Amino acid sequence: MTTAGKAADAYALELAPPDISAWRAGNTGIDHVLRFASAEPGPHVLLTALVHGNERCGAIALDWLLRRRIGPRRGTLTLAFCNVAAFARFDAADPVASRFVDEDFNRGWGLDVREGSRDTVETRRARAAPGGRRRRLPARHPFDAASDGAADALRP
Repeated sequence: MTTAGKAADAYALELAPPDISAWRAGNTGIDHVLRFASAEPGPHVLLTALVHGNERCGAIALDWLLRRRIGPRRGTLTLAFCNVAAFARFDAADPVASRFVDEDFNRGWGLDVREGSRDTVETRRARAAPGGRRRRLPARHPFDAASDGAADALRP
């Protein structure tokens, strides 16, 4: 049996991937990143999906929130589809192969990588994100810690 066949057998694909093309333009200047602010002060909650292109559940959740126009009652909500290039390459016959395009997306956030010369799909995406190339991320990210209680800040 091939590696692809073993992977397909090991991962039952029970969820169809969402169509996230409607969210491509975003509203932040970064493709697939959307931010919604309330008039009321409050926490800044960041929800991410697709850090790995073969992880559909987060994308389904963000798509669900966006289609229902969920927004914060107070504070700010940022929704980010991360590694959309890997997601677009998904192949049910080999689901592990679409985890990333060139390298694990988690490995592109170090300052040495963002300021370095390595050129991959994932490092280009990390450089496009807030803090991007040649800019240090703040010691404390501009997002407040999120927990299960973050749902209280959302309204239908």
